[in-house]
Amino acid sequence: MDRLDNTIRPYAWGSTTAIPRLLGAEPSGEPQAEMWMGAHPGAPSRTARGTLVEVVEAAPERELGEKAVAKFGPRLPFLLKILAAGAPLSLQVHPNLEQAKEGYADEERRGIPVDAPNRNYKDANHKPELICALTEFDGLCGFRDPLEAAELLAGLGVDSLKPYVDLLHAHPEEAALREVLTAILTADPEEMRHTVTAAAATTRPTPTSPTTTRATPVSSRPCSSTTSDSSRARPCSSAPASRTRTSTGSASRSWPTPTTSCAAA
Repeated sequence: MDRLDNTIRPYAWGSTTAIPRLLGAEPSGEPQAEMWMGAHPGAPSRTARGTLVEVVEAAPERELGEKAVAKFGPRLPFLLKILAAGAPLSLQVHPNLEQAKEGYADEERRGIPVDAPNRNYKDANHKPELICALTEFDGLCGFRDPLEAAELLAGLGVDSLKPYVDLLHAHPEEAALREVLTAILTADPEEMRHTVTAAAATTRPTPTSPTTTRATPVSSRPCSSTTSDSSRARPCSSAPASRTRTSTGSASRSWPTPTTSCAAA
C-alpha cells in the first residue's frame, strides 16, 4: 500500500478552511477548492515510488488488475476529488465521450497549449461524475420544463423577469432553454444583480405572511454530466433548475461544504 501525497487546487471559489480541517492542518488563508487523488497528468498523486502515473505505467496489470487494463487501457480510469466550495461554482458543460475526443484532437491539431486559458479540452475523456456528500449541501442539476419554469418566474411578480418568461413561452423546449440561458449569461451584470435582488426579496417572509415559502417543484430530469451518450451537452448548474438536497447525517447544515466527487479520468 502506498501513501499518497495529493495536489490541492487553489481555485478562487474554494473554501479556506474545509480541506485543512479535514486533513487536520492549519489553514493557509488561501482558497483550497479541490484535492485530487489519482493519476491525472495535470496533477498526479505522488508516492514513495514516484508519481501515480509512473507507478501505473511501470506495471499496469499489477497495479490495476488485468480486467481493468483490458477494459480501460493501462491507466487509472477515474479521478477522486475532495471538493470544498466557499462560493458558487462556475457554470459547467461536460461533453460526452465522442465530443471530448473530437474536441481534444482539434485543439491538439491547432497547437493550443493544454494549460492555455482558452483551452476547452484538457484531455480526451468525457466527465461522467458520481458525488458523495460529506456534509449537507444543495445542488442544482438539469433544467425544469420551460413552461413550468416560466410559471415559477412569473409568479415572483418581478417586471425585469418578464422577458425571460416570454422567451420560455415563445420557443420549443430545447430552443427555449438555449435562448433564455443565453439571455441570462449575456445580460448586463448590474441589471441582473437588481433582478436577482428583487426576486429574492419576494421569497422572504414578512410580518404579515410568516409562512411564505419558495415554490420548488422537483424535476426528475437527470443532469447530462452523469451520462456519456447525450447528443447535446447541457449545463449542470443554472436557474431555473431542479434542486437536490443530500445529507449524510450532519447534525446541522454547514457551508462551505466538502464533497467527494469521482469523475472518469
